[in-house]
Amino acid sequence: MACKLKDYMNQTSLTVFLLMIIVSCRRTAAETQAMKISAIINSSTRTGKEAKVAMDIAVRNFNTISKRDQIFLQLHDIQEIPLHEAAAVLIREEAQALVYTEPEENSIQQIAEIGNQAQVPVISFASDAIPQRFKSLQWPYLVQVSSNVTEQIQCSAAIIRSFNWRKIITVIELDSNGGDSGTSAVLSEALLGSGVEIEHRLVLPPITSIMADPQSFIHNDMKELASKNSRVFIVLKSSMSMATHLFKEAQRSGLMGIDSVWIVMDDIASLLHYLNTSAISSMGGVLGIKPYFSEKRPDFVLFKSQFMKAFQSEYSNIDNLNIGIHALRAYDSITAVSKALLQLRSGNNSGTLYNLLNTHLAEHFTGLSTNQINLHNKEQSKFSVHMLVNVVPNNYTDIGFWSPEFGFCKGLVNSSSRELIIGCGNMEVLADAVRWPGGISRVPKGWSMPSCGKKLLIGVPGRAYFEKFVKVDWNKSSSRGQPPISGYCIDIFNEVLKILGYPLHFEFRPQNCLHDELVEYVANGTYDSLVGDITILEKRSDLVDFTQPFDESGLTVLVTVKDDKSWIFLRPFTKEMWALSFALLIYTVLVVWLLERQTNPEFQGPWHDQLCLAVWFTFSIIFFAQREEGRSNYTRVVAFAWFFVVLALTTIYTASLSSQLTVTRLRPNITDIDWLRTTNAKIGCAPDSFVCRYLQDVLDFKAENIRYVSSEDKYPGEFAKSNISAAFLELPYEKAFLSRYCEDYTVPKDMKYKGDRFGGLGFVFAKGSPITFDVSKAILTLSENGVLKQLYENRFAPSSKCKASQNDLEDPESLSWKSFWGLYLFSAAISTISYILFAANRCHQLYQEGNNNADNKTQDSELDDACLSNNLVTAEPSNDDIQRTSV
Repeated sequence: MACKLKDYMNQTSLTVFLLMIIVSCRRTAAETQAMKISAIINSSTRTGKEAKVAMDIAVRNFNTISKRDQIFLQLHDIQEIPLHEAAAVLIREEAQALVYTEPEENSIQQIAEIGNQAQVPVISFASDAIPQRFKSLQWPYLVQVSSNVTEQIQCSAAIIRSFNWRKIITVIELDSNGGDSGTSAVLSEALLGSGVEIEHRLVLPPITSIMADPQSFIHNDMKELASKNSRVFIVLKSSMSMATHLFKEAQRSGLMGIDSVWIVMDDIASLLHYLNTSAISSMGGVLGIKPYFSEKRPDFVLFKSQFMKAFQSEYSNIDNLNIGIHALRAYDSITAVSKALLQLRSGNNSGTLYNLLNTHLAEHFTGLSTNQINLHNKEQSKFSVHMLVNVVPNNYTDIGFWSPEFGFCKGLVNSSSRELIIGCGNMEVLADAVRWPGGISRVPKGWSMPSCGKKLLIGVPGRAYFEKFVKVDWNKSSSRGQPPISGYCIDIFNEVLKILGYPLHFEFRPQNCLHDELVEYVANGTYDSLVGDITILEKRSDLVDFTQPFDESGLTVLVTVKDDKSWIFLRPFTKEMWALSFALLIYTVLVVWLLERQTNPEFQGPWHDQLCLAVWFTFSIIFFAQREEGRSNYTRVVAFAWFFVVLALTTIYTASLSSQLTVTRLRPNITDIDWLRTTNAKIGCAPDSFVCRYLQDVLDFKAENIRYVSSEDKYPGEFAKSNISAAFLELPYEKAFLSRYCEDYTVPKDMKYKGDRFGGLGFVFAKGSPITFDVSKAILTLSENGVLKQLYENRFAPSSKCKASQNDLEDPESLSWKSFWGLYLFSAAISTISYILFAANRCHQLYQEGNNNADNKTQDSELDDACLSNNLVTAEPSNDDIQRTSV
């Protein structure tokens, strides 16, 4: 009985103990709240493995700190769960959020539909360039933790503009729905107004659709790219698998050589450290853009140590322990979800989980994958920063940074636990750090002549009005079936070809049409270029690109000449100088007359005789034939100053007159363009030239007064028949005309319209043609080394007689008094000073004579008074007095 009672008591105690345990567990479960998060990864990829380890660390860190709330992470492999079944899995697992870690497996639309069906937030690492305002309406549960593709494309556009590449080729791998995620539209908008043309768009299907033979498929596309001129390739969107095949085929096709440029976005640049030596060796010189994250922050250092231990423990067969951006995003996603759920459960916020996630991830949350960068010497501000990387042999290196606010920057420096961005500008600040494809350090041209491409069709004016510029001999035929083409413009183009440094396959196509029509042919693609005497005009520049001008252009006027020597002896001096010289002569005559008329006996007699003698005295000094001598020293000083003036003027006059008589001077019959306009005189111009329109629109000549002259040889006949009084030509044509007809025509100096300048003569290329820059550079080289001048002299060298005539066109002005005002002032000053001194001396003499006369008069008066007194005292003097008086 006692034993039974004992057994009963033991069973009762055990039951009570079990009940206590059950109650305690239920109480603990009631106090602990579970937060369920589902995640879909690809365990076969490196990014999937990193994301798994990072999320496990985030869950473990949160659960260690939080006692009441715990995260339960449910991982699913994308290879086990089809994407269209993911929504049902979320509903069944009662997950409060989904983290989709794969950035490139599916389109944004497919991922966003999962959240719409399960009505839970979906955090996606996939990136696109679709505006957020559109996605928020269509996919209200989508939260993106990804790179800003729009800013990366803007960065690539800034690189293109910095180096003036005019044509580019884009490469895009479509997603599973056949879309490009809006990248093409963003690039077109970023390049708007920069003059950059997208020459070709290479569209590749998803790599999964060509896995059977991707190399052959891409090889055919590389052949097509090799036939293009542009060598600037922008990979807007691509998986790493596609990129590996793409760059290997590009290297085999010669598209990774010198002067090529390859720019990739974050989807490739952020995965470079995972590539093996074989894959990265084919990408030498590639420039990558990826988001920047700081590795010096304490939270990153802590995470890195945790990650390396966990990753090595779980994947011990992988030696590469570098942390990618996707691992950081996975960690940040779990952290953000946990914080949002805690805030939602606290009751302090009435918003939804989706809104809280957006707030944490976009505004207030600073995670490992975000950055907090400061501009040097500025207040703290948060903005996105992208890092530029450059693939070098078997590795890659960081070369700088870019942000939309500050452009390209050299680096970051630490200051007071903050990072400051310094050395910002355009891409040129980083150009020295880049090693481009082919191993070159200079900036690539970004284009190349395709070896298998078609020839350039170069139009040539077939009906030139001045054949020394371009001459097409239609009566002959060359070995190629084309008429021979020669001229100054062709000579320059041939010299340019020697400097280019690469072969230019072309074919001349002469065409009998107006220059404006030829320009339109280039604009519409009929011709690739024009070589000839094409004037650079604003209207034409809107249609085509012009090279650097090889000859200046401006409006000049040709008129006939006259040769009149009747008054040539007056030409050495201007009218003003003749008048001033005559005035100085008269002034000197008056001074000489005033100085000599009192002391010189020869200046006695009537005043008109005295003036004539003074004139003769002064004028004879000019011929050094004076016989009269000045009696006054002042006159001699004045004569010396006048003699000095005469000596200088006669010497200069003799030299100038000799030049006038020795060299024939061409004098224009017409010297005023206003006279042509007001008298309705007939003027001539080339019918094809824009000059005729310029005469009407700008210079206000009437259309009925303008005659069209069809060639340079017809101008002499038109002048001889008096059909035209003047001819308006462009400056290069005027020089060419005067090199032949130099004796009978001239350009009036007063009719040279220095303000009527045009763009010059240049070669024409299609808009955006990369050859334009190289040809312009070659023309500058020809100008600087004197070859251009030599080519001009070979074609337009005038005869010795014409050289003299052309020099006469620059007839120097007659000598003006402004060149000799000091000489005139010297003579006039000497004459004036001499006369003042003479007058002062004369006044002094007159004053002395006046004083002497006064003294003499006083003595005579005293003597008379004494005599009168003596006569009154003694009426009759004695003999002795008479004798004394006589003595």
